[in-house]
Amino acid sequence: MDIDNTHGTVNIDVGVSQSNPYFKITPNSRTLNLDLLVAREPADPNRVARAKILMEQASTGVGEKRNPIGIIPLANGKFKVLDGNTTLQALRDMGETVAIMEIIQGIADPVIPSFSRS
Repeated sequence: MDIDNTHGTVNIDVGVSQSNPYFKITPNSRTLNLDLLVAREPADPNRVARAKILMEQASTGVGEKRNPIGIIPLANGKFKVLDGNTTLQALRDMGETVAIMEIIQGIADPVIPSFSRS
C-alpha cells in the first residue's frame, strides 16, 4: 500500500483489495498476515456468525465495510487484537489469510490488577 500524503489518497495493490473486500482503507492501515495476530479473548460464536453475514454483505457492496482491526505490537513479533476480535475469528473461519490492520498508537497492553476482597 502506498500513501500519497500530498493528496491524502491511499493506493492499494489489486491483490489487497480483492482479498479483503471487507475493510475501509485508512491512511494508517496496513495488510498483515492473520498468523501474526493474537486474539484478545475467545470470540463469541453468535457474534462471529453475525459478523460473517455483515462481511459478506460488505464484500458485495450491499453493506458497510468494517474498520481496520486495531492491534498493538507484542514483544515476540506478534500483535494483540484490541479492536476487531470477532472480525479476526470470522476471517479465520472464512479461510482468509490476511486482513487490514491499524496499529493503535500510544496504548500499552492494558494490565488489569487483581484485587482481593477484604
